[in-house]
Amino acid sequence: GRAAAADILPGQQFTAVDFAASDTSAVNSQITGTQRALAISLDDVHGAASQVRVGDSVDVYIGTAGVVKLFRPQVKVLAVPTVPGPNGSGNLIVRIDSKDASNWAYASQNDQLWFVIRPVSAAKPTKRSTANAATVLR
Repeated sequence: GRAAAADILPGQQFTAVDFAASDTSAVNSQITGTQRALAISLDDVHGAASQVRVGDSVDVYIGTAGVVKLFRPQVKVLAVPTVPGPNGSGNLIVRIDSKDASNWAYASQNDQLWFVIRPVSAAKPTKRSTANAATVLR
């Protein structure tokens, strides 16, 4: 239940005061290595903000240039809006890999993202799919 309060160097002696209470709900305690936490602005219609919970996994779809397709499957939710803004809006914080951060930033700024909640257990892999006017209206 405690974590290092500062960096501990190899060979360094440390005492109990070098540790602080660990907050396992803190976002930075839920990422390691090349993982990063990214805040995505969302609204209740596209983000399911009223239903998604910390620890859920979501499939993220992107809508751009008249096409909707799977952007990233099985993305872990690290934090949800505690006080939603108007119409359920707020920032959803998700776990991503650092090498994918620019793709996420571009997509969230320039396209529409939808967050689809996955089952808690026994979820089958999400198949890559694309929808456009021709596929929806057939």
